Amino acid sequence: MKNKRTMKLLVIVLILMMLLSGCSTNALMDYNNAVQKTENITRGKMSLSIKVDNSFNTVGLTEEAINNLKNFEKIEMSLLSRFDNNQAKSINDVYLNLTGMGIDSMIYSMEDYAYIKIPMVNEYIEIDLNDLEMAPAIDTTGTESLVRRVIKEWTELLETENVVKGEKSIMTTEDGEVKVTRFTVKPTEDQLRLFIKKIIAIARSEKDALEKFIQFANTDGGLDFDALVDVVEQDIEEMEKITFNSIAFIDIDGYIVNESIEIHFENYDSKPGQVNKRTVVISQENWDNEMEQNIAIPDFAPEDLIDMNEAEGLFNDFR
Repeated sequence: MKNKRTMKLLVIVLILMMLLSGCSTNALMDYNNAVQKTENITRGKMSLSIKVDNSFNTVGLTEEAINNLKNFEKIEMSLLSRFDNNQAKSINDVYLNLTGMGIDSMIYSMEDYAYIKIPMVNEYIEIDLNDLEMAPAIDTTGTESLVRRVIKEWTELLETENVVKGEKSIMTTEDGEVKVTRFTVKPTEDQLRLFIKKIIAIARSEKDALEKFIQFANTDGGLDFDALVDVVEQDIEEMEKITFNSIAFIDIDGYIVNESIEIHFENYDSKPGQVNKRTVVISQENWDNEMEQNIAIPDFAPEDLIDMNEAEGLFNDFR
């Protein structure tokens, strides 16, 4: 009888070991499926928040230099969106806080047009989306290889043992408690640094493709690709501590309903003017997924609309 109990116990333990050994792979597969399904949502509501907190070494700096750094202590962006791709409609509430100045705006899109509210005046920039498609664009022929290589490295990192974990959980919402699967992505610092080094190496090897983006974004030619990559690499190397942690909650329908990413950088021996600590927090919520949306686009009077050329002149007046 004792031997039978022992054998039964061993069988149970072996079954549990086999189940647990498959958890990492299954967790990654479930997580990737949820990411894909969430990206393909055609209608619903979404909120996105990005916050960057910087702490600087101000020892020995002038008051003017310190005040300048204070403008970059907090950088914040948030978006609240209601959309229906089937109707080609969306309403977006956008908030941006840079250099200590907050800007709140609304962006309405309907079929071939988008309307951006100018915060300073009660006017809207009217944009013909077809004109944007016909406008001269950057050559992206060399970027496919870059994107594939970056995705490959990130996938390999996720496939590493214990990087992705999934567990059943309960999440509290406005409608009460709901059952979810809680996924965490938490690579070790060594894994993270190796991944960053690989991405920097990929960036250098794909210089021709990336330079086109830099030239497109920086028309005055003041940015040098090699110098930019060197600065990024040096900044990363000087950070003595780097952590990455992502938590995603997936509902019973397979959608990511809540996701947060936290990245922390710390430099214990920073020079005056350099960052002591940097925290990046990205949060996103998705709800009313694939549910009918009531999107009412306001009627814009012709006198309240301006084109891009008029908008540029208006912005120059405020500088």
